[in-house]
Amino acid sequence: MRIVFDETNRLLNEMVNGAAMRHRILSGNLANVDTPGYEPKEASFTAALAQARQVTGTAGAVQVQTSVVSEPDGPAREDGNTVQLDRQMAKVAQNTLWHNSMLQMLATRMAMVRTAIKGS
Repeated sequence: MRIVFDETNRLLNEMVNGAAMRHRILSGNLANVDTPGYEPKEASFTAALAQARQVTGTAGAVQVQTSVVSEPDGPAREDGNTVQLDRQMAKVAQNTLWHNSMLQMLATRMAMVRTAIKGS
């Protein structure tokens, strides 16, 4: 049962959760595309994942934390809003691919466990 509860699965789960959080943040940016003075937000968890990758031999040593930061897309419009619709849509598409890839990896790992239990 080590494969079900190993460090790789834990990190994959945290990456899926981080991608879901990023999707909520990006959706908020899209919802506020016409809000005067709005600065788009972004989820940042790459530094935490890099740290987690360095200590993968130590089980449960690192908790991947996602932080939310303001990240202007470009120059402010007359109303002070810096959301650029095309960039936000590209980020949503990229995040969707990332999220689906992590889910596929988890599904593949679970299929391997199922095959091992069934024997064929």
